[in-house]
Amino acid sequence: MNKQDTDNPRPGILVVDDDHFFLSQIVDILSDGGFRAEGAGSGAEALERLKTGDYQVVVTDVVMKDMSPTSRATGSTHLMMKHAAK
Repeated sequence: MNKQDTDNPRPGILVVDDDHFFLSQIVDILSDGGFRAEGAGSGAEALERLKTGDYQVVVTDVVMKDMSPTSRATGSTHLMMKHAAK
């Protein structure tokens, strides 16, 4: 989180999509709408970002090559619960 984010906290959204075009479009639209949106190009990258990032919402593509929807949901839920317990 940078200085601007701490001065004016905005909801954090992690967008996950392995199609770079759609990923950048969604991140841009959310950012223009006043959200703090970041992108991850794979399920594995998303899980890594969830370990250190501060996100209130995860928006993900259902069909991705590197991870099934079930394993992505299980992994992200586990990391978010762990983060919330801190």
